[in-house]
Amino acid sequence: MIGVCQVEAQGRLLDRRTQLIRDAARLESEGDLAGAEAALLRLVRSDPTSMGGVFALERVLRAQERVEEILPVLDTFLSQQGASEVRGLKLRLLGETGAHDVLVEDAERWINEDPLREVVYRLVARAYELTFGTDRALEILERGRAEIGGSALALDIGDILAAAGDLGGAVDEWADAVGPNGSEAQTVQARIENLGEAGQGAARRLVGILGEAVESLRLG
Repeated sequence: MIGVCQVEAQGRLLDRRTQLIRDAARLESEGDLAGAEAALLRLVRSDPTSMGGVFALERVLRAQERVEEILPVLDTFLSQQGASEVRGLKLRLLGETGAHDVLVEDAERWINEDPLREVVYRLVARAYELTFGTDRALEILERGRAEIGGSALALDIGDILAAAGDLGGAVDEWADAVGPNGSEAQTVQARIENLGEAGQGAARRLVGILGEAVESLRLG
């Protein structure tokens, strides 16, 4: 009987949280940002690790030009669950709000805690690019590759190089990202297409690089 009651209570709590998310979405769509904020605050207070609630609250606070108020909510979330997406969001907001020293401290702590996960370097680099520029972001990605090895973070390094105008370097990285089994071929193709006219030359270069790689494998 106790077990049944616990399940029923958990179900009611889940229903309440789902309703709060729906209420907040409706109020936000109606332009009632204060009402949406109130609903989302009730949600994250009852469930501090609600990722949907956290990201929705960040969006609503940003629309009210008070995005810095989400930081304590993120700290509470991260004290209970270390979701990479939320940690990356905090880094970006630290940069956005001018807390650059804290951003670097948190980024270094995260890298030291988990030095072999690509997502850590990817999210740190994203925050660094927004805050410090492409050079600092590239340093982080190259540091990750040196630590992890192989062609780690090739897509991300290629993206940074493309943003900096180095299309040749970007294509070299994207070719590495495609890999021998072609698992990232569609992803790279989308990046080439997004380059517009400049992508035509990049596409020819990419085909040439991949053709050489295939021939090398064939000859063994």
